[in-house]
Amino acid sequence: MTMPENRVTPASCLVNDLEKPRRWPRLGRLSPPDRGERTRAAAAEIVAELRADNPLLGMEPSAMTEYLFAYGTLQPGHAPAEVAPAVGKMLPIGSGCVPGLLYDLGDYPGAILDRMSERKICGTVFELPADANILRQLDDYEGFDPQAPDRSLFIRTLHPVVLANGGTLSCWVYVYNRDPESARILEGGGYTKKTR
Repeated sequence: MTMPENRVTPASCLVNDLEKPRRWPRLGRLSPPDRGERTRAAAAEIVAELRADNPLLGMEPSAMTEYLFAYGTLQPGHAPAEVAPAVGKMLPIGSGCVPGLLYDLGDYPGAILDRMSERKICGTVFELPADANILRQLDDYEGFDPQAPDRSLFIRTLHPVVLANGGTLSCWVYVYNRDPESARILEGGGYTKKTR
């Protein structure tokens, strides 16, 4: 998979879920995420449907639109001052979930994705602006260095996110890159300021 400069995620960090065909409920056919025009068209259709319910979301998605799944301090109302301007430029699309465990790490949560898990991590899906600096700012905040993923606190990786309407959208997700040790699991799969 070829990705634009500064958006490279090493193949060892990618989740293999992207290789498996999935049934897209709205389309009634198998379609592997992130593969060709059919997938982009399906993603655009899902986003258009979400936008139809919210007239404030008026822009049409482009073929190069990227999305972020945020489950912690990047969600609306949780962003600290250092990253709030970047978060403010992202367009909330709706809620979504990924399979895995969400850990309470003190000042922030950490997600460990597990496609076999029956537990879900819940969060917000954002459309990222075309400005590549936003993703760099988010990487800096999350402690992700694309040139040194092994030393990064979080790793940014593409992963399919199940949207509230049942559709699936490939989104960037920051995955915790350490052993959570004895950190408490957030049982409901969601992060709120009360869990801090």
